Amino acid sequence: MRTCALVLATTIAAAGCGSGTSGVHWDDPAGDVKPFSNAPDRPRLDIVRVEAEGREGALRLRVKMKDDLGKFLGYTDAGGNKYGSVVAGFFIDTDNNPDTGGHPMFHENSKRPLRGYEYQVSLQAGYRYKQGQATGTGTGDIVIDTAKYSDVEPIVSFFLNRLKQGSSAYDFEATRKLPANARELAQKATAIRGEWVETAVPYEWLGLKAGETIRLCFREPAATSFKGEDMSEDRTLKLGR
Repeated sequence: MRTCALVLATTIAAAGCGSGTSGVHWDDPAGDVKPFSNAPDRPRLDIVRVEAEGREGALRLRVKMKDDLGKFLGYTDAGGNKYGSVVAGFFIDTDNNPDTGGHPMFHENSKRPLRGYEYQVSLQAGYRYKQGQATGTGTGDIVIDTAKYSDVEPIVSFFLNRLKQGSSAYDFEATRKLPANARELAQKATAIRGEWVETAVPYEWLGLKAGETIRLCFREPAATSFKGEDMSEDRTLKLGR
């Protein structure tokens, strides 16, 4: 990801880029992901646009790919394997204060400071499948053997984790405070629409309210070297009702 090529736009008129708005987007260059050296025909998820907006009680995140996700999720290799992936990772500073919160892994290798994020949202693609009468769901960086599992159906979801202060580690106690059916609700809130994956994270899950201003950025996993170069620029976002 070339962060210098990222361009911010707002969905409403605002005075200045950093003032906080009700909606922001980033444009990301196509073609900045590399094929797998051992599987050059396997599709990759190449992000070209990301949008974030706060409305109707939720932080709404939309990610557009260069190609229709059907191409990625419909792929099966010669060995009968299908692959899931992390579509995008979001890091959210809920109090807009870089001195509180955690940071992404490998942040020390980034060309800019990466700190002060309270939450990480992982937007993931994968499958719902059956083995006998049992039904399972797997998303993120997974492999599904179609000879072992039947009725493989594409699915997308998000996973929310709170980051510990000054760390990339997760605060699992905070995660346990989410609703008991949080995983089911996250799947229902997430959808594939052609090249787009979109989801809605309730303000309540993030400890937020309408009118507050947050800071956020995203990570493009397929462009990663795990050294911080795959992170976008930070932008501020004022949450609407």
